[in-house]
Amino acid sequence: MADGEAGAAYRESYPELVAVLSSIVRDPELARDLAQEAGMRLVDYRGELRDARAFLFHVGANLARDALRRHKVRGLHAESAAAEPPTYERSAEQACDDTEGLRRIGVAFERLPPRAREAMWLSRVQGYTNSEVAQAMSLSVKTVEKHLTLGLGRLSAMLRPNPQG
Repeated sequence: MADGEAGAAYRESYPELVAVLSSIVRDPELARDLAQEAGMRLVDYRGELRDARAFLFHVGANLARDALRRHKVRGLHAESAAAEPPTYERSAEQACDDTEGLRRIGVAFERLPPRAREAMWLSRVQGYTNSEVAQAMSLSVKTVEKHLTLGLGRLSAMLRPNPQG
């Protein structure tokens, strides 16, 4: 889809998209932000689209659901934090262990096959659904699931503690 067509579809659908998203998230400002994000994804999308409007509403609804999930998780974390304040005292040994663990994760992640690494990044870091990852990578959802399974398996194997020391 050409950028001009995507922009036109976005401009025409924007008021209704914001109204629909606002009814989902109950926050007009957030709904506008989500509509804008959906529009950006439409413009960035490089696959074939039959219906840009349907794409916008589908992506917008997914973004709204993700926002609601994040809001719910934040609320749960806030409740548990209020009930039990965290302690931040760590020993130098713990800090070194954490730093080494992060380094190992980074090295393992870089060793993943490129498609598995991209799928893992979009899914686990960016928070995309498998459908959104499939759209972003121009793959089927089943193929994305295979890349994620491969990535998780390889990361698990590479990060497993070495029994020899």
